[in-house]
Amino acid sequence: MTKNYITETITKEVSKHISSTCNKCGVEKEFEQVDDYIFNNYSHRINVEFEEGSIYENQRWAFDLCEECLVALVRTFSEAPEGIQANKYPRESFEHFKLTGEFDEFSGYSESEKEEVLNKRKEYLAKQQAFIDRFKC
Repeated sequence: MTKNYITETITKEVSKHISSTCNKCGVEKEFEQVDDYIFNNYSHRINVEFEEGSIYENQRWAFDLCEECLVALVRTFSEAPEGIQANKYPRESFEHFKLTGEFDEFSGYSESEKEEVLNKRKEYLAKQQAFIDRFKC
């Protein structure tokens, strides 16, 4: 059986998100979108739905914050937001973040606990490397 093909050119209009303006500081952040992936996206969409009993009941607010404003806002919190990076000492980890704006995976750890974790990692990596080495030619 013979298969016949034709070539068609199809033009498609696509909107691309190229920048966002922070609702707090007003700075516009530009980024590059390739297909569905956005590079250098330091802008975050925040959606808030007000529940029953609020003076803003049934309202939905949406706004954009640049990463700097979002981190500055979170650093004012008394409790860590859900899903934020934490270690086995979440209170100490979040307090360190509030002071520095950075996460330290060993906040709250004693020196012996830190050494134990690092040694376990070294052992695990050595086992992985030994496994990989078995398959080298």
